[in-house]
Amino acid sequence: MLQSVIDVLKSTLRPGSIFTCLLLVLIGALLLYWKSGAKLGRRWLIAVIAGYWTISTPLGARLLMSGLTSGYAPVEKASEVPVGSAIVVLSGGSFTYRAGGLSLDAPSEATALRALEAARLYRLLGDPLIIASGGAVFPAANPDPESEALGKALVGLGVPPQRIVYESRSRNTLEQAAQSKAILQTRHINHFVLVTSSLHMKRSMAVFRAAGLSPYPSAARVRSEGLNDWPLLPQQRFLSLSDDAIYDYLALGYYWARGRT
Repeated sequence: MLQSVIDVLKSTLRPGSIFTCLLLVLIGALLLYWKSGAKLGRRWLIAVIAGYWTISTPLGARLLMSGLTSGYAPVEKASEVPVGSAIVVLSGGSFTYRAGGLSLDAPSEATALRALEAARLYRLLGDPLIIASGGAVFPAANPDPESEALGKALVGLGVPPQRIVYESRSRNTLEQAAQSKAILQTRHINHFVLVTSSLHMKRSMAVFRAAGLSPYPSAARVRSEGLNDWPLLPQQRFLSLSDDAIYDYLALGYYWARGRT
């Protein structure tokens, strides 16, 4: 029961959720109708509009992301990692669609971009083992493990199915580190490249190192190539990126406070 409540809060109390947006506007509207709070209500609503405008623009999102993404880049040469290194790729969400008694799992944008990076590395490193990590984070809505959608994407990108190991029990980054460590130790693998989005890499590296592992980071893109954007024009995809960045800042603080990094 407690975990269900936590899952709901994690998905609704975020800047990018419609619930949070409406809640902030509602607070401002209530202040406007409060006799002594009208001035505060106007300031509140102006701040909400300005804040959402800022974090929804390419410039605002990039400024927010810069504190998380600096220092992490994709591996460009095979010589940058030890020979025989495996790849651990962390899922970033998936969706289960149902109709007519059938269901279809599809990767989220974050998972798709991580799969693209892992497939590129697979070709670069010459047939390494890939661990696809991710369980059923929100089982009520998406009952299948995220690793399945990730694995299907990897196969579609040319990775042989027999070179993919599925880690399908984890629900968060801490569990991904623990479960991946167990698989690596069972297979006597000492070196691996960690693939996740550049936004998630700082926290992931801290968690994996705290678990006693020494990954080589290879950051995946946070958005697809070939998209042109106006720096100050609000767009949904940049609100989503800012939302992810704010979430990771808070998660980093929480992990640090609990001694998990």
